[in-house]
Amino acid sequence: MTKTKSLQKELESLIKQAGLSKRLVADRIFMEREDDDDEELMDKFYESFKKQLKRESTKAETLEGYLSIIFEMTEIKKTNLLQPNRIELGAIPSGLSFQLSKLN
Repeated sequence: MTKTKSLQKELESLIKQAGLSKRLVADRIFMEREDDDDEELMDKFYESFKKQLKRESTKAETLEGYLSIIFEMTEIKKTNLLQPNRIELGAIPSGLSFQLSKLN
C-alpha cells in the first residue's frame, strides 16, 4: 500500500470515527488554508477534497497537511483521538505498518 493510499484511509477513518461529515471537514480545511468563506470556492474545494481522498495521484504531503488541520479541530479534540507520531524506518512494509496503526 502506498503512503498516499494509507493517508487517504486514515483520513476517511478519522472523519468517520469522529462522526463528522466530509463537507464539514472540507469547509474547515478550506477556511484554515484560504482565510475566505466564499461559498462557491468552498463548494469547488469540497469536490476537490472528495476526489483527493480517492485518487492515487494525490500528494502525500497534501494529505498530511489536511491531517494536521483536522487534528486541530475542536470536534476532533473532544473525541480524544490522538494524532499518530509516525517515524518511517522502512523495516516494516507499508501495508503491515498501516494495519498495525489501526490497532492504536
